[in-house]
Amino acid sequence: KNLGADGFTVSRVLDNIRSGLFSLHRRPIVTLLVGINDVGLMMNTDRTKEQKDQMMQQFFRTYQDLLKLLVQNASKVIIMEPFIFPCPEEYRLWIPYVQTMSRGIQKLADTYPIPYIRLQNPLNELALQNGFRYVTTDGIHLTRSGHEILAEKIMNELFPVNQEGDFY
Repeated sequence: KNLGADGFTVSRVLDNIRSGLFSLHRRPIVTLLVGINDVGLMMNTDRTKEQKDQMMQQFFRTYQDLLKLLVQNASKVIIMEPFIFPCPEEYRLWIPYVQTMSRGIQKLADTYPIPYIRLQNPLNELALQNGFRYVTTDGIHLTRSGHEILAEKIMNELFPVNQEGDFY
């Protein structure tokens, strides 16, 4: 069940869980894909580099608070890497911030430890093979094909297959 909504930031997700709008009760698996809207706020609000850096640090503090809450209340948590495509062109400026975010989230995932699914490179490969419009509707949101890659990555994390093709 997708509880996310367009425009959700890490703070909004945390607030909704804390306020009870999103219940973690009886959720055996929680997947978390958040961050690109936070980058959008950094990039689209005429902020200085220092302000963007402060926002990034606040993002990581809030993300860590969210992870603590998820780990305490869900049987399994899976984190997914935020991603962006350079189509339209304006999103090229976002890429360094998304990369910084990805590295920081990876560190948090390693700390807990929580599985971290990398998405940027597999989605980029699909886009390079088939064109960006095959993967993304607008540079941020995925098409059906993009969602199929996302679902495949989640399923591989939940049900790994050994070299013989058997489930572990």
